[in-house]
Amino acid sequence: MAPFPHNSDDDPNEEILYDPNNEEGVYEEEEEEDVEVMTLNDNDEQPDLHEGIEELDFNDLPEHDEEENGYIPDDSKMVFQQHDGSVFCISSSPKDLNVVATGGEDDKGYVWNVETGEIKFECDTHKDSVISCGFSADGKYVMTADMAGTVIVRTVSDGKKVWDFDCSDIEWCVWHTTVHVLFAGTTDGDVYMWKVPSGDCKIYQGHGSKALVGHLLDSGKEILVGYDDGSLKLWDLKNATTVFQSKVEDDAVLCVSSQKGGHLVACGTEAGTVKIFNSPAGKLLCTLTTPDVPRQSDDLEIAGMNIESIAFAPSEQYIASGSLNGSLIVWDLATQRIRQHCKHPSGVNGILWPSCDEHVIITACLDGVIRKWNTRTGELIKEFFGHRENILDICLSTDGKLILTAGDDQTARAFER
Repeated sequence: MAPFPHNSDDDPNEEILYDPNNEEGVYEEEEEEDVEVMTLNDNDEQPDLHEGIEELDFNDLPEHDEEENGYIPDDSKMVFQQHDGSVFCISSSPKDLNVVATGGEDDKGYVWNVETGEIKFECDTHKDSVISCGFSADGKYVMTADMAGTVIVRTVSDGKKVWDFDCSDIEWCVWHTTVHVLFAGTTDGDVYMWKVPSGDCKIYQGHGSKALVGHLLDSGKEILVGYDDGSLKLWDLKNATTVFQSKVEDDAVLCVSSQKGGHLVACGTEAGTVKIFNSPAGKLLCTLTTPDVPRQSDDLEIAGMNIESIAFAPSEQYIASGSLNGSLIVWDLATQRIRQHCKHPSGVNGILWPSCDEHVIITACLDGVIRKWNTRTGELIKEFFGHRENILDICLSTDGKLILTAGDDQTARAFER
């Protein structure tokens, strides 16, 4: 029915209907329908709400469709939401298992309690995204490093700054496994080593290509560095010389790892290959190539074969690789064949192989889900939900009981393993 004219003198509240059988086009008023109204007096009993609920058969109600309604379950034990932007890194204190550090896009780092979520102190003097954080081996110091090249060290007990340094843009920063020494790789290819808090510095000079990743061998005497041009170098820390160097291929080295004994070292590349070398000779023993399998989901935002993470098994008989094509592959080092191929619906950008459990691997994915796999059967043991966007970093608490994650959804989370 057309809107009532603004200049009409008729009552706009009067309801009229058009009668198609009326040839003269006269509008007639609609007769009101009689409605029976029941009035309760003070002596009447009103219906009991609880009795009404008891009469309902809840088994007949439709089931809640989590996926259809956009509901994501949350399995996390703790959610830290103080960052105002993506959380890029997370680390657990080796001394106090409740203390965790995070860094993010908001140019801040936080040290907080993983049981209560209470902030111990804030690292707010950075001027760019904090991309690395970590605790010294004895838990005395905490480090935060930003993309612009500022590294700051504070005492964990009171948050007091004891040392800082500015260099070129940083790709990564890690502590030595036993002493108060820091390492950082930069976009100009140099690797820095600092003693903390004295600040004594040594530089392992690059060759003009970004030092994308670094891994300290268990001996504490060498560091393995992968570069953007496909180069791999094992540096002698004392003499600042290369034990060996190899040009893997033209594709970037994205991750590196080593056996506990240091006899084998490995790297994962942008081309989807894993290269295995013996140490210290640096001889290439084999190249393992990730199969180009169809992705399990069309929702992947990042396509590619990139090997984002690798890890040797505690027994050192196997090596696992996680790829952006959704593959977790466990390789048998003796036969150089695939032992298990665990397919994910999204890219795998982090893997953990707990030292306490040879038969379990944990993966972090770009769909925000953590997955636990059985390495003997290749079966999925459990999925941990909570993150709403990409998981950007993952680690275990020092006692191995918690899975700690940082994500694009501006949260850090703790899950009971």
